[in-house]
Amino acid sequence: APTALAFQGRPVDFDNDGRIELVTTSYFGSPSLLQWYSKKMTESPASGWEFRGFLNMAAHPETPLAGPGISTIDPVDWDNDGDTDLLLGGEPGTPMIAINIGTENKKVFSAPTRLRFTDGSFLETYSSQLGDGSHHGPKEWFDDRSTPRAVDWDQDGILDIISGTQGRRIYWMKGTFVHGELRFNNPKIFMLDGKPLLHPHRCFPDVVDWNKDGKLDIAGFNERSDLVFYLGKGDSELVSVIPLSDTHGKPISASPKIKDPSINASPSGRSGVAVADWDQDGILDLITFKHYFDGRVLFYKGIGDRTFEEPVKLFDFFSHLAGPGILDWNLDGHPDILMGGDYRRLAGLSYQMPTEDRAHYYVYFGNSLPVPSAKK
Repeated sequence: APTALAFQGRPVDFDNDGRIELVTTSYFGSPSLLQWYSKKMTESPASGWEFRGFLNMAAHPETPLAGPGISTIDPVDWDNDGDTDLLLGGEPGTPMIAINIGTENKKVFSAPTRLRFTDGSFLETYSSQLGDGSHHGPKEWFDDRSTPRAVDWDQDGILDIISGTQGRRIYWMKGTFVHGELRFNNPKIFMLDGKPLLHPHRCFPDVVDWNKDGKLDIAGFNERSDLVFYLGKGDSELVSVIPLSDTHGKPISASPKIKDPSINASPSGRSGVAVADWDQDGILDLITFKHYFDGRVLFYKGIGDRTFEEPVKLFDFFSHLAGPGILDWNLDGHPDILMGGDYRRLAGLSYQMPTEDRAHYYVYFGNSLPVPSAKK
């Protein structure tokens, strides 16, 4: 099977040929990645199964968009037709794209589809191959908690993917067109000072030209879960790290508990950051999601010189890994916040926190938040 684990299998004569096929969910039961297997003629009921393909959920204007399990969401014009498509991350290391088949004024998305490597195979990454695996052990070595952003990292005019991992790394997949389809090279781990960059697990970085040198940089976290910028030069070698601080000179942390950063099980990660001029004062601000601060989405006003004011809570959003993404969704001139949901329907029973539906996506309109976004 092309994904590591599958469960919830159901026997059914799917194609009405008189023989039983097997339809299963993919790893962690992703609703958009049903898989179809047919059986060759063998004596053993456990052997001879052949993967036939994915059965994507049908798209409909009134159907909530469902993505790959615990989800991140990055708005991008993927097909260069002038409207917003959605690049989706999630629990399996299988980034997906949902194409806008409507208009920018009335967005309707196709069912999410898999991306491909340049050789035509389905794109899938594993935490055991991209870093330290998982502190949960072998059961999570074969997923990757992908958190993709679509950006032209090397500035060749073609979109690439920058993503965090479960294995405490950030990687770059260079995009290229093959037979008119956007495909991707194998991932390259980012290096800093000649060593693989350590980045907390399951974190959602952002990409922006921070120092205005014409090269893209990465907003992310260091090994102690403090917010930083990694300055880039268009390849997998990062130039330097720029720490960010509050008005008291203290680091901006995504985790209230910090253990030895050399221990993979440190309670860090599961956080995200988006960089935008939220208040339109000409200085970049930060919008962060912090799982370890009870699922809060926070606004940090930038005041220049790598310094940010004390955070203001915009809203609660409890999820493993949720975003944020920034886009003027309703075209009113105010930037809005996109968030990806979790599977925490039952989490409220034990965590006493608000929960969001798994694999659904949400828009928080900027002009209605405690710190409203300024109109562009």
